[in-house]
Amino acid sequence: MSVLTNMARLPTNPIMVSLLAAISTVLGCGVMPAGQARNMTFTVTGFITLPVNMVYTSIANSARVSAIATSEASAKGFVQLLVMQTVFAVLEHQARSALLPDAIISAILGQLTVETSYNPLSCPLVTSPEEEHPQEAMTKNYCIIVGNTVTGICTVLMNMMGKCNMPVNNMVTVTAINGKHLTISGTLSTTNIIMANWSRAMWQSVVDRAVRMLASSPSGSPFFAAVATVASVNHFTSLVVTRRISTLHGIGKISRWVGRVNVLKCATDVTPRTSILTTIASLPTNPIVIPLLAMI
Repeated sequence: MSVLTNMARLPTNPIMVSLLAAISTVLGCGVMPAGQARNMTFTVTGFITLPVNMVYTSIANSARVSAIATSEASAKGFVQLLVMQTVFAVLEHQARSALLPDAIISAILGQLTVETSYNPLSCPLVTSPEEEHPQEAMTKNYCIIVGNTVTGICTVLMNMMGKCNMPVNNMVTVTAINGKHLTISGTLSTTNIIMANWSRAMWQSVVDRAVRMLASSPSGSPFFAAVATVASVNHFTSLVVTRRISTLHGIGKISRWVGRVNVLKCATDVTPRTSILTTIASLPTNPIVIPLLAMI
């Protein structure tokens, strides 16, 4: 019978709870062997309009729309930062729900990287439906912007036919944004030993929450109908795992992988090993407590 199972049977004791928290802290910082990581790929689709930050135009045209990007790189950078901050916010919320200390949360997030791939829409010209179309629009397409959202594109042909200067609700003839600009793909890579063993369903839960959080952000209205999909979870290789101890307690799930697992220095910074051992030594002699020394 496992140590943690035996501990779960003990009467509720604040020292024991504190001890479990310390063990969870140490394990939460566990990293995979050097050079190994687990990758999860995802896509976000289902939005039909774009925040102005995700499209770009010339510096001269940007004076008409303050938040619009002025280069393709800037638009890509906005998407990268937006996705990263949203995913981190979701994971931070989950970690706080598990009562993990701030330093441990920071360390866990530091073991995660987010990379996105996005093809921004180029807007040679920008205008709103209420404005007269730009004179240059006789030779260039231009983006229709309502508030801080790009809702469609007026092509040169449509402009020549006079179909672009209409009230917002009647703009049925404006060309929809090409689908290649309405997809975000990305990869989450983690070296954290616990997150590395999350199932595809657990990662799907993370990206689902991230999209909901994204939709509620200041620039999130285009994402109300967006859908995130975990495309794949690539298993890491050459990790030697001999045993797993897992249980549920008031502080959340505690998992221990015995094998080639390193523990980050952050664990001893937050809960020094000597402090944990002192706590154990202060407990009444108990055959259940002694094996805990081997777990820290």
